[in-house]
Amino acid sequence: MLRNLPGFQNAEESALVALVDNAQEFLFTSGQVIAREGQMGTGMYLILEGRVGVVRHGVQVDTSGPGEFIGELSPLNQTPRIATLTAVEPVVCLGVASWLLDDLLKQPAIAERVRRDAQAHRDAEEQRRAAEARAGNQPA
Repeated sequence: MLRNLPGFQNAEESALVALVDNAQEFLFTSGQVIAREGQMGTGMYLILEGRVGVVRHGVQVDTSGPGEFIGELSPLNQTPRIATLTAVEPVVCLGVASWLLDDLLKQPAIAERVRRDAQAHRDAEEQRRAAEARAGNQPA
């Protein structure tokens, strides 16, 4: 199933096995919160099926879908979560506990995917903050 996800078609078998061996499957119903903004994260998720809404400060700013890692910034940076993640439809994902991340990130293909998704999430947060700053500095 992982080979059918975007970005995993050419991953080495050992990387896929490491991911499955270090993960647990989670099912979320539509509307169910996966992670809450401001809380410390104890893991990250790889979406297998479904879509997840990304809400920052009460505003939906993005959606994530199959093949994307979500919730990775908090455990990687050891900081509170920057967004609430909510299933916008039924979601199936693999969850990886923070204490298993070091072993998993030794797999270059997985580490590259996590880094790429993490950077995209950091960039989106930076753009959101810049837009807020511009809006706050403009005359009424």
